[in-house]
Amino acid sequence: MLDRELEDAEEQYQTTIRSHLQMVDSLLDLQYLRMRALTDEYEKNLHQMEEEFDTERTEIINAHGRQKKDILDIKSAMENDISEAEADARQEFESQREELKKRNSEEYNVLKISLESCIEDLENQFHNSHAVYLASTNSRTQSFKELTERDAASARIIEKRMRKLTRLHDSLSHWRTKIATNTREWEERNRSLRDEKDTMAKHYQELKGRMNRFRDAENERIKALAIHSSNAIKVGVPLCEIVRARE
Repeated sequence: MLDRELEDAEEQYQTTIRSHLQMVDSLLDLQYLRMRALTDEYEKNLHQMEEEFDTERTEIINAHGRQKKDILDIKSAMENDISEAEADARQEFESQREELKKRNSEEYNVLKISLESCIEDLENQFHNSHAVYLASTNSRTQSFKELTERDAASARIIEKRMRKLTRLHDSLSHWRTKIATNTREWEERNRSLRDEKDTMAKHYQELKGRMNRFRDAENERIKALAIHSSNAIKVGVPLCEIVRARE
């Protein structure tokens, strides 16, 4: 009877050991599956965040490039328009000046010829042509007044063209200032994006450190569980008491 009881006890002991080892293997497999699932989820989230960040960065860079190209196109178009307007104004001014000079030269020559003829007539008929001299003097005075008025009108036209040219220069300075302001704003946005990228990298390193610490803690718990299980097997403590003690 004692032999049979001893055999039964030995069989129960072996059964308990096999059950214990199966449970330990199950716990190890479960822990491995949990760690693998957490790692996969972490890698998936990391990949998703990287894709979102790269997509947003690409969109911002493309938008910045498009806006910069539009601004440069606007600047180039304005500079071309201003250059053309300035060239037209200068050409018109030069043509009007040449025309005025030519007209004044012609009128001067005509006036000179008429004066010379009048002087000759006066030398020949000084005493008899006093009234004619007065009439010619009045006609020259009227001609001088007309020339003076025409010169004033030309001066007003030139002044108007110069004011227009000044307004064009002011507009060019305004657009140059606006372009410089937009450039500074985009540099500030790029700097903030770089700061955000650095913050994301730092947060990623913190998450990675926390995951490593969690992994190390779980490994230590598994090691402790294996050690206690081995000690329990040696002293013959039931598995349920070991589990309760660990809890």
